[in-house]
Amino acid sequence: MDFFNCDKVLWNKLFRSTIFLLVLTFAMTGCSGKKVIHYSIEQRYAAAQYAIKENIRLQAIADACAQGGMHLEGFGRLVQHKWWEKNWPYVAVSDAELKANIQLRQGQIGKVAGQLDAIRFVLEATSEGNQDLVSRIVRTNYREKACGRYLEPYRSGLKDMEKNKAMFPVLENIKADYIEEATTKPHLVPRIDSNLKAQRKEGRSLMLVEKIARKRICLENSVVNILSDWPLEYYGVYCKNGSQVVVRCDWGNCKKGEEPPN
Repeated sequence: MDFFNCDKVLWNKLFRSTIFLLVLTFAMTGCSGKKVIHYSIEQRYAAAQYAIKENIRLQAIADACAQGGMHLEGFGRLVQHKWWEKNWPYVAVSDAELKANIQLRQGQIGKVAGQLDAIRFVLEATSEGNQDLVSRIVRTNYREKACGRYLEPYRSGLKDMEKNKAMFPVLENIKADYIEEATTKPHLVPRIDSNLKAQRKEGRSLMLVEKIARKRICLENSVVNILSDWPLEYYGVYCKNGSQVVVRCDWGNCKKGEEPPN
């Protein structure tokens, strides 16, 4: 009888010790392990847009300062390259993220419709405040002072990605998904913008669509060839008031408001 009681006590001790070790292990793992945060497609898209816009804005400032002579051009490029040293990986992965977003939307709603919003973003990013900014730098008699003022936030680090507490964690998350892109060397503009510039030169019916856009859609606009598979072409007309219209051309016969293919 004493033997069974002793055995029972031993098993109880072993059971309690095992539970204690399991709880301790779980507690230590929970405290030391990093919490994995998953961001939504919308959050990642917004962060990617932020990084791209900052890079484009700095490019616009440096280009405007370059018109003031070799001294200001050298200063602008130096600030730009120093900013790239810390922030280019985030610009590069944001470029890749935007491309992935475009492809996702194309799969959901069709190639033409999927590119409309993405192209609008690039158009807005390249002109949003930058045209007025460049004009102020170029026209002022105190160009050196103006360049210094606009470049200072980038030179001092105030415009570093890590300073944006809301966007930086999301950019880090994006960077983890595009390790290879993060190691690319800096170039003047993201590939998404370069692709857009090339795209605007394509399309046999481009001049005709530009005339239709001015006469029937809106006077101030940008026209982009979205899909060119002659004789079928699709163009996006982006108006300054924020509206956008698809124009379809079939053998050079162009009509506005045609539904894009799904």
